[in-house]
Amino acid sequence: MRTALLISALLLLSAHAPADEPPAGLQRLEFMIGTWQGTSSGEPGNGTIERECTRVLNDRFVECRTTVTYPAQEQNPKGEVHVERSIYSFDKKAKKLRLRQFHGEGFVNSYVEAAPLTFETVEIENIPAGWRARETYEQASADAYHETFALAEPGKELAVYSRSTLKRVK
Repeated sequence: MRTALLISALLLLSAHAPADEPPAGLQRLEFMIGTWQGTSSGEPGNGTIERECTRVLNDRFVECRTTVTYPAQEQNPKGEVHVERSIYSFDKKAKKLRLRQFHGEGFVNSYVEAAPLTFETVEIENIPAGWRARETYEQASADAYHETFALAEPGKELAVYSRSTLKRVK
């Protein structure tokens, strides 16, 4: 009987409804929740970006689904479509945001927040050792933000690969 009560109590505690507010660390990403469109420019050329960010898994994570389309152009004659899924979490022990990006090209970037809304890689899967990347977000207004993606080959300094400006659609 005692065991049944203990199991029932544990089940009730673990089956709680989603939180009204995201975990404290995720609140810094609240401005990203929504549907976005914008422009991107950089190494792959000029393109358009679409992104949707939502709270997932009992509001404990933020997931963003992104597609960047670069039409055929002089610096990218074949053009390209880049797709990625990003998952943000808050590491309570380290008291930092973490970001994991899964790219259609097969790369998986694991980042940790190095400064507010600036993420630096701690690991990149499926690429030669030594590469590094940085994602930086700058909120321009309640309905717009900028993203800068920087990349570095082994032994080189980080250099801007692309910059995007996103505007809220909804």
